[in-house]
Amino acid sequence: MKIALLALLLVCAFADNTLDWTNNVQEVEATLPIWPLNNNIECISWTDPYKQCDAAWKDIKMGDKTICQAGSLTTSMSMALRKRGKKIDGRESNPGTLNAWLKTHGGYSGNLFVWGSVAPLGLKFLYHTTNHTNIRNCICEDTCEAILNVENGKHYVLATGFSGPIYKVNNPYSNYTQSMDYTDLPYVGVTRASLFRG
Repeated sequence: MKIALLALLLVCAFADNTLDWTNNVQEVEATLPIWPLNNNIECISWTDPYKQCDAAWKDIKMGDKTICQAGSLTTSMSMALRKRGKKIDGRESNPGTLNAWLKTHGGYSGNLFVWGSVAPLGLKFLYHTTNHTNIRNCICEDTCEAILNVENGKHYVLATGFSGPIYKVNNPYSNYTQSMDYTDLPYVGVTRASLFRG
């Protein structure tokens, strides 16, 4: 198991990152490393969680709702940016700084998030997918982030890994303590994933 995991990490580390990423799904999907879907592979890439109802930003408006009410996607995206070490106008990414930046840089269309809007911050939108092999490939790859749409499309979480048939996530709405912040989601709970490279 340790040898297989080491080989997996080496292949992920040397994946070709030189292509010009476009919205051409077939081209992008073909460039992700392919790992078999089985229960012997795990990928974990932890990042400190943010909570959308944190007192520092919970009452900040994003459209006609607050970050606490409807900010799971913005919070998940801010975690992905911070995990990648991306800054927003020289400041650490968090739901408040990201929301302010999105408002002034075309990040929202009404109450909807514009998927390609975070490219200037260093995360380029690749595509949406329901293919669990592609989602798991992204999670294993060193420069890919997967934001999962769950609860029948009502909520977003940042994928931080998987083990067998379970995704590991940072859930921006959970009240779990930090040591319990990985929430297990069976595959059937995922509506789709949005994949980013950065």
